[in-house]
Amino acid sequence: MENNKLVILGPQQKTETYLYDKEKNKQNPEMLSEQYVKKAIANYQSAYYLFKNEGLKQKRIKKGNITTTR
Repeated sequence: MENNKLVILGPQQKTETYLYDKEKNKQNPEMLSEQYVKKAIANYQSAYYLFKNEGLKQKRIKKGNITTTR
């Protein structure tokens, strides 16, 4: 979600777009520009790539007898 604009990605290239109303805590269907949909797809693909290739794992650092994550 960005600027109260929400893109939901579904299977087989199905997308739904909404405007979020904070006061009513409600999502209202809205046609958003292709820019928002493409950005949502790019974010999903980047996160999936990192997950699949273990790019999201924290590195463990050992200092003496203490192990921390970074």
